[in-house]
Amino acid sequence: MLVSKGHGTHEVDFEVYPCRPGTLVWARPGQLVRPGGQPGLDATLLCWTPGPWPATPDPTSPDGAGSLVAAPAVAVPDLPQDGPTHRQLAGEDEDAVINEVSQLVVDCERELSPELLRQQLATLLLRIRLLGPQPTEGAWHADGANPADGPEGPWRGGESETETYTRFRDDLERGYARTRRVEDYADGLGCCVRTLTRASLAATGRSAKQVIDDRVTLEAKRLLAGTDLPVAEIGRRLGFPEPTNFGRFFQREVGQSPGAFRAGATAEAGPSAGPASPGAEAATDDEAATGWARVPTPRSPSTPFQASCRHDGGVQISARGDYAVRAALSLATAYPSLMSAQTIASEQDMPRKFLEAVLADLRRAGIVRAQRGAEGGYTLAHHPRDITIGSILRAVDGPLAGVRGLRPEETKYVGAAENLPRLWVAVRAAVREVVDEVSLTDLVSGKMPAHVRKLTTHPDAWEPR
Repeated sequence: MLVSKGHGTHEVDFEVYPCRPGTLVWARPGQLVRPGGQPGLDATLLCWTPGPWPATPDPTSPDGAGSLVAAPAVAVPDLPQDGPTHRQLAGEDEDAVINEVSQLVVDCERELSPELLRQQLATLLLRIRLLGPQPTEGAWHADGANPADGPEGPWRGGESETETYTRFRDDLERGYARTRRVEDYADGLGCCVRTLTRASLAATGRSAKQVIDDRVTLEAKRLLAGTDLPVAEIGRRLGFPEPTNFGRFFQREVGQSPGAFRAGATAEAGPSAGPASPGAEAATDDEAATGWARVPTPRSPSTPFQASCRHDGGVQISARGDYAVRAALSLATAYPSLMSAQTIASEQDMPRKFLEAVLADLRRAGIVRAQRGAEGGYTLAHHPRDITIGSILRAVDGPLAGVRGLRPEETKYVGAAENLPRLWVAVRAAVREVVDEVSLTDLVSGKMPAHVRKLTTHPDAWEPR
């Protein structure tokens, strides 16, 4: 998640991270996430499923059509499972990441070649991994490890110790619900308890036993906060046949009972915690409407590459649409003079690289023209009175109304829902009556058409629903 506007927080596995423009937050499969829900906080969310690259057509095949061939043994990339969660970008790093995320969003929306998207994703993730450690103004884990530290944490051991800990961590992910004995993990790794403890201390500053208990406690918190499972069932799933033993363990590790922790975690979410982030699993029968969402775990190693990008705003106008209209308004006030992207970005308080991607869309749509050179910049391709808000939104976001990726008139239903397409068409028509009837000149002057002004005077027009 790359924050592009506003200030607020985002929670990952019960750690609250401050967010402002340039903040990068990433969550991994199995983690619980909860947006802060602060008004005005806008971000680009990027979701993907790591997995092998699918087969691609072989242009050299004798059949001429290109038969499917196995791709190189390269998986869709990912970030380290125990790497940082929060990063505040600045300077050239911020510009580079924003530029690559913006381009990936554009190409996802244009449904370009999956191979191109994969290469762009690989470049973005490599850049993030090369950022290096940074002490950020973020949360600190209960075990004292800084989320901004790299995969090896603040303590570095030798190569053999790092390898031993990595294998231990992988075994722990598979076996924490089965056993909490250090001896069992040491036997599985073919080393002694002392070696395993030394490797764990070198990697995390915690003993092997503490690492095991931390992992079980984290999963208990996830199940208590993110599901409606009875406490006894959660304990059973984590290897505690007796509920009282689970209760004692949780009280010792967390300092409160499972019931008290659940009450606090769900009460903090409130009734308006908002929807789950894209890529989060849909709630199962066990999950509670607590505002928490679990990042899904790939079902199998052969899961194909998938990427989706969207903007997480409080209304259905995307960040790209909002930026595009604001940029066009700035250009309208200067028309026919040129404005640089930096001037527009400063005036409207938006990331320059993101803005440049939006301006590129407007240029391709014939709404904006660009002039190169030292005295170059951007200007409107037509008089502001001839450019409607609807044309700007379509240029960056596509059709104004869509239903499951279809245009309203393309939807078909049977039975009781037979007449639903007529309603979707009416919704689109209502939107058109506003955005296609208001020009940039209207908006700059504040003299919008009477029927649009009338909508804003309705008693509950400004009330949220």
